[in-house]
This record gives sequence, structure tokens and C-alpha cells, in this order.
Amino acid sequence: MSKLMISQALLWAAAILVSAISGSDSWWLIPILATVALGNLKNALDKIPS
Repeated sequence: MSKLMISQALLWAAAILVSAISGSDSWWLIPILATVALGNLKNALDKIPS
């Protein structure tokens, strides 16, 4: 579970940093990185036995 939390933090940090550094040219990266982050989260949570 800790790898999952680290990967989520890195993806969200990348989205925020890219948008802050590039300004208005990178607005489209936030939805893409958010979709990847949420997809990875869903896949990881599906693999956890209930």
C-alpha cells in the first residue's frame, strides 16, 4: 500500500509542478495525469483481496 501512496503523490505532484512551471500551455496535462493517477489507484485497489 505504501508504493501506491508514493506513486499517487508523485503523479499529483508532477501534474501540479508541470502546470505551475509551464503556465497556460500545459493545462491539458492535469486531466491526463489525473486520469492516469486514478486509473492506477483503481487497478491497485482491485488487486487487494477483500
